[in-house]
Amino acid sequence: MSRARTILAGALKVRWAKAPHLRKFHPEAQVEVLMTPTEFLGKAHYAPSLISRKSVERLKDEIERGKEIEPVFLDIDIDTGKILNHEGRHRAIALKELGIRELPVIQYMKRKGEFVKVK
Repeated sequence: MSRARTILAGALKVRWAKAPHLRKFHPEAQVEVLMTPTEFLGKAHYAPSLISRKSVERLKDEIERGKEIEPVFLDIDIDTGKILNHEGRHRAIALKELGIRELPVIQYMKRKGEFVKVK
């Protein structure tokens, strides 16, 4: 996913931003995978009480209008598989509600708080 990526759900196209600030941030520790929105939300400790419906509706509108959105990410402890940090729950919920079946996820691998070279 080195360039903008488009994912289709029926006639809806999701345009993923190139996000150079994420791609240049410890590229040696990144693994990019596809997940369902539900799988991402399970890993990102989804709690409905932490979600702003206003933000989700705004994101859905932006996606439907073709605006690029940033990829989601997870920081993962490479030894335990524990999720240390995450970003993108609102985007995942918006995509799920729009019928998108998968989304690209940048996973940063860490060990004892330090990034681990995986490439």
